[in-house]
Amino acid sequence: MKKKIKKKWIILGVIAIVLIGAGAASAILGGKNAGMPVNVTDVSKMDMKQVIDISGTVQSEEITTYFAGANAQIAELNVKDGEEVKKGVSLVSYDTTELESALAKAQLEKKSADLGSDIVVIGVNDAQRKVGEAASKYDEAVQYVQHYTECVSQLKGQLAAANELTAQKASLEGEITALNAELKKKPESKVIPNTIEQKTEELKEVKRQLKAYDLPALESALELCSEDLAEYKAQEAEYKAGKEAADPAAQKQKEQQSVAKEISAFSEKEIEDEIAKAKEGVSSKAQGIVSDVKVVKGQMVQAGEPLFNIADSTKVKVTVQLTKQNLENIAVGQKADLTINGKEYTGEVSKINRVASTNQAGATVVDADIHIDRPDDNIYLGVEAKVNIEVASKEGVLAVPLACVNYGTDNTFCYVVKDGVIAKKEVELGIISDEYIEIVSGLEQTDQIVNSMGTEYEEGTAVTPVKEEEK
Repeated sequence: MKKKIKKKWIILGVIAIVLIGAGAASAILGGKNAGMPVNVTDVSKMDMKQVIDISGTVQSEEITTYFAGANAQIAELNVKDGEEVKKGVSLVSYDTTELESALAKAQLEKKSADLGSDIVVIGVNDAQRKVGEAASKYDEAVQYVQHYTECVSQLKGQLAAANELTAQKASLEGEITALNAELKKKPESKVIPNTIEQKTEELKEVKRQLKAYDLPALESALELCSEDLAEYKAQEAEYKAGKEAADPAAQKQKEQQSVAKEISAFSEKEIEDEIAKAKEGVSSKAQGIVSDVKVVKGQMVQAGEPLFNIADSTKVKVTVQLTKQNLENIAVGQKADLTINGKEYTGEVSKINRVASTNQAGATVVDADIHIDRPDDNIYLGVEAKVNIEVASKEGVLAVPLACVNYGTDNTFCYVVKDGVIAKKEVELGIISDEYIEIVSGLEQTDQIVNSMGTEYEEGTAVTPVKEEEK
């Protein structure tokens, strides 16, 4: 099976008949056999460009979704689908009446919450102050209890010593009195006087020691110290109870009230910020075309809710779908010529999608973007654009018309006239233009290439080459 690139070439039957007749006459007159006439062409040397023609759709390179900046009602909506807006134009304004009412309410609630927090904190502080005072007084009472305990102990010791001396004094006095009475009965006794003298000396020593003690003062001091000790012991017990009454969660309560005040202040600040954003409204960030308007005037919107899209009309592209054959030759950075609404533009391949899809015909395609260099007001988003992409160019290459190339099952070849007969030459192909294809190898510039093979011709057929004039 032989397949040829589709190309129409006109063969004039009259010329063929004349040529056949001329050949027959030549054979009769010259006495030689002439081959059948066949149209041939030269191998040309030329500069070539391979261009891919494809159609696509004009789109914006930058589509921005605008969102509501506040929870408010739309007072004015200055956009419609399909209309163009300039940069910095007010598109949406909000009614801030409800927000301002909410702010007034939030301010009153904050004031009430702050007062409640202050009351709680004052109570906690007072309780903590009392606990602190109790702890301080408890330590002081403990010291006084220790002091008066020692005082009572010392006074009791002194009184015990004084009482013991008093008892000794009374005992010695009684003994001396008894000895004097006995001496009266026994005046001749030599022992009794000595004993009386001894006891008298002991009594003197006891009296001398006893003079060091002021019993009334000691008793009075002991009474006072005992009373003070009892008082400070009672204070110690009282302050200990106050000290142990400290609430371990008191500090947490204060922190909780501080956080509550921050929350109420934050809520107030949120509403203030929302009012500020609502008063700003929504303005266009760039010149563009409005699309997909989702809201209407008078509608309540929530902050973050999408309102509409604006496609930047100063940054535009043409999106095309590449087939497998085209994809092999297209690369980012290649220059392109575009025709949009009858006007010519230049551009460049800016992006080739890395994921294929299926078009309406069921073919696998890959989207590619062609950036438009200098867009103007003649460009409308969504319209069709014709794109010519120069994918290759070479200078001074050998080339033949597309119709001269034949495709076999395992090779590519051209028919040539060699030594008066049809011959087949296998060729290696290069880039392709609208009418010609590059011959990388297999042909010489002097070869005569058959450009119209009929069924009556086959390899080895004797022919007479007839060069067809260029049309």
